[in-house]
Amino acid sequence: MEEREETFYQILQKSWRSSVLILTFLELGDCPTGQIFNLHIPAGIPFRGLVDMVMKMDRIYDLLD
Repeated sequence: MEEREETFYQILQKSWRSSVLILTFLELGDCPTGQIFNLHIPAGIPFRGLVDMVMKMDRIYDLLD
């Protein structure tokens, strides 16, 4: 398991809300990239760009309702 994933799971163990989204940014700038994590998602969801990130966050919150 990668260090980033281990850190993510340590945060999850301490987290008490299932609606928390953890964003990791791999690149910043005009088109940021990264992954979105949540307690109920078994793997990170990759995103590319702010619009993609917000759309995926919105979809995750819709599914959590």
